[in-house]
Amino acid sequence: MKIIENLLNEHQNILDFLDDFQNEIINFMENNIFNITSFKEKITFIKEYADKRHHQREEKILFAYMEQYLGEAAKKIIRNGMLIEHDLARYYVLELDKAINAYHSNQQKDLKLKIIGYSFSYIELLRRHIDKENNVVYPFAKRQFPIECWELMELAEKDFFNKK
Repeated sequence: MKIIENLLNEHQNILDFLDDFQNEIINFMENNIFNITSFKEKITFIKEYADKRHHQREEKILFAYMEQYLGEAAKKIIRNGMLIEHDLARYYVLELDKAINAYHSNQQKDLKLKIIGYSFSYIELLRRHIDKENNVVYPFAKRQFPIECWELMELAEKDFFNKK
């Protein structure tokens, strides 16, 4: 169950990031402080850590094994919940990145609103998503997987990181 432990640790890192990100967005909203470098660093963290490292590992390993070995209930949880939320998060980040770039060139109020809106949408989506994974998806996997699957997932996780 090492993969679950690793994913839970990453969730805590992401939650800490979301708190910091929210504070920066509030500061932008209230004080009009726009630091393009900081915003771009936030986008990089989301793309590289939250999505590429964390979500991709869930999708390619844990979720794939759940769909393969745990039946219809797992497929519904994954396809109708987790994957849709991953895609929605990617959409928010794509639009947020566009709004940040546009606002850097032209500080219009509608662009500021987009930055605030997409940021808070992303933050709240991820908080709810993490809560579901921590309290529903991961415990379901822990209860259902036979030991052989955990061993296979550990090998897959090692392979996942060796390909980077």
